[in-house]
Amino acid sequence: MKVPPIPEGDPCRLCQQTGNPLDESGLCKECLKSAQAFFETQMGDHRANVDDADELVRLVSEAKGVEGIAEVLGQYRPPIGPMELNVLRERLIKAITTKVKAPAKMIDAWIGTPTARDDQAMVVAEASLLCSLALDNCTLFHSPSGEPYAAIRVEDHEENHRLTKRYFERWLRKLYFDQATANKEGQRAGLLGAIGFLPAMSKAPQAQAVRDAVAQLAAIALFAGDENEVHYRIAPFGRELIYLDLGSKVWNAVEITPTGWKVIDNPPVRFVRGEGMLALPYPEQGGDLATLRNFVNISDEDWPLLAGHVVGQFNPAGPYTILNLVGEHGTGKSTAAECVRKLIDPYTPLHRGRPRNEHELAISAELSWVMSYDNLGSIAEWLSDALCRLSTGGGFGARMLYTDDEERRFEATRPIILNGIEDVATRGDLLDRSIIINLPHLQVRPESEIRQAFEKAWPELLGACLDAASMALRRRYTVEIGVFPRMADFTRWAVAAEPVMGVEEGAFLKAYRANRRHANNLVLEMSLVGAAVMEYLKARAQWSGSAGELLKALNSEASEPTQRAQEWPKAGHALTGKLKRLAPNLRAIGIEVTFGRIGHARARTLTLTKIDTAGKREVHEEDPDEEAYREYMRDSQLENPDDETPVF
Repeated sequence: MKVPPIPEGDPCRLCQQTGNPLDESGLCKECLKSAQAFFETQMGDHRANVDDADELVRLVSEAKGVEGIAEVLGQYRPPIGPMELNVLRERLIKAITTKVKAPAKMIDAWIGTPTARDDQAMVVAEASLLCSLALDNCTLFHSPSGEPYAAIRVEDHEENHRLTKRYFERWLRKLYFDQATANKEGQRAGLLGAIGFLPAMSKAPQAQAVRDAVAQLAAIALFAGDENEVHYRIAPFGRELIYLDLGSKVWNAVEITPTGWKVIDNPPVRFVRGEGMLALPYPEQGGDLATLRNFVNISDEDWPLLAGHVVGQFNPAGPYTILNLVGEHGTGKSTAAECVRKLIDPYTPLHRGRPRNEHELAISAELSWVMSYDNLGSIAEWLSDALCRLSTGGGFGARMLYTDDEERRFEATRPIILNGIEDVATRGDLLDRSIIINLPHLQVRPESEIRQAFEKAWPELLGACLDAASMALRRRYTVEIGVFPRMADFTRWAVAAEPVMGVEEGAFLKAYRANRRHANNLVLEMSLVGAAVMEYLKARAQWSGSAGELLKALNSEASEPTQRAQEWPKAGHALTGKLKRLAPNLRAIGIEVTFGRIGHARARTLTLTKIDTAGKREVHEEDPDEEAYREYMRDSQLENPDDETPVF
C-alpha cells in the first residue's frame, strides 16, 4: 500500500498534539496503541500485538513445518502501519522460504489483503460513528406490528420515519457528511477519536457501513425502544380528539375537538408519511362546504351524498363508504375525485390504475389515506372483496421476501373513490358499502381554470371540513336516526355533521336511503339468478325444495341464452352460493330466502317466501319494501323516499 509522506511538524491525527514522531498512518505511538485496542474490541480479535518484530521472525524461523508456522502466526495480529507491515512481510517470507513451497501466499494469508483489511476497518468504524450520530439526534421506537421507527429531531420538531425506508438511510448519510465536513474544518467531535487511526475521513460512508448501522439501530428500536402506534394523515387521540397531519415541513397538525379546531406544533401522536404525500394548505375559518359544488359536477339530489362522504373521510375510526362516480365522457369524474381527495389527502399521483394483486393494494393503502382509482372498466371478484375489507376494516398479508413461512401483515380502513363510465361495482357486498353518484352532462370548462379556482378556495374548504368533523364529534352520540342502515357508524357521523355540511336537516339520510335502494336494485338488475327468482315468484307466494329442484324449475322458464351464460349456475350448490349473496337484496324487495335441513338424513333445503316487510320492520305504511319491489319490476328508477326506513 502506498502511503503519502507525512510532513514534519504535523499533529497526530487522533490527539492533535505536535512534536511526537508519527507512524505512517499519522498517529503517535500512544494513539497507535489505542487504535490497536479499538480493533480488538470492534473486530472481536484477541490476538497479541507484534511488539517485537525480531522475536516473531525468530519464532517463525524455529517453527517446524507448515503447521508450526501457522500456529505461531495465529497468535499474533498483523501491525496496522503500512510501512511496518511491508517490512515485516518481507522478513517473514525470507524466514520461511526454505520451509514451504509458497511462502508469500502463506504470509499474505496471515496478513490479509491490505485493501480488504482497510475496508473492513473502515466499515466497522463508519457504522459505529453512524450509530452514535443517530442516537444523538433521534429517539428509536417500534410499532405494535414490530416495525422499527426513529423520531428524528429537526430544529424544533420531530419527524417519524421507518428505519427500513430510503429516507432514513439518506438521513444517516447526511449526518455523516456533516460530521466529515466539521472534521475537515477542525471541529472534531469526541467520537472521532475512536476512529482517528483510519485514513482521512471521506464525506460519504460505505454502503455496507450504512446497512450495518441500520441493522444495529433497528435492533435497539425493537428491543430497547418504546412501543408507539403510528398513523398516516389522521389519528384519534382518546375519545374526543382527532389530529390531522398537514404534511408541512414543520410537521404541524390540526387538533380537532368537539368545540372547534386549531393548528398546533408537535402533536402527541406519531405521524408517518409516504414519499408521495403532499401538504394541505393552512386551514382558514369561515368556509362553507357547499363551495365545493363550484368545482364538482353534481345534482342537487346527490349533493348530500357527496358531502356525507367528504365529511366521513375525517372520521379516523371508519368505516368509510366507497364513492362510486359514474358518468359518460366529459362529465368531470376525474376532476370530482381529485377535489374530494385533495380535501384531506393530496398525494402524487392523485389517482391510480387498477391494482394487480392484494399485495399491491395493501402497499398503496399503507402509504396513503384515500384510495382513488381512475377510469375503471371492471372490477375482478378478488378486488371487489379486497375493497370491501379495506372500506370497513380488514387485514392483508404477504410473504416476506427471502422467507418461506413468514408473513408481513397490514390492517387498515381507508376511504375509497372509484370512477368509470360504467357501473363497475356489481357485487352486492361492494354495492352495500357504496355511494353511487351519476354525474350529469355538463358544459366543458378548462381543467386549469377549475384547479386554479380550487387552489384559491382550498384553505376555507378545508376549514369547513374541520368544522364538520368537530360538529360530528360533538353530536355523534346524541343524533336520532331510528333503525340504522348498513354502515351505521358512517351514517351516524354524517348525520351528526349535517348542520354544517351545507344541506337541509334530514337531507343526507333521505338521499342515503334512496341511494341504498338504487344500489340494491342495481345488484338485482345485474344478476341473472335474481331476475329469474323474482320472475318465478310472480305467480307464487312460496316455494320450498332442494337447490337442484329450484335450478330445474328456473331452467324450465329461463331462455336458452340465459342458461348458457357463464354466470348462470350449472349445479345446485352453485345456485345456493348465489342465493346466499343475493339474500339481503331479495329480502329488501320482499322475498325471503331461508336455508335449512329436513328428515333423518338432514337433507339441505331452501325456501323462497314473499314477505310483507312492513309487518316485520319499523317502516311507514305508505312506503313498504313491497313498493320497491313493484318499482323494480316496472324497471323504473326509484325516487327519494320521504320516510325514515333503511333498506337493509
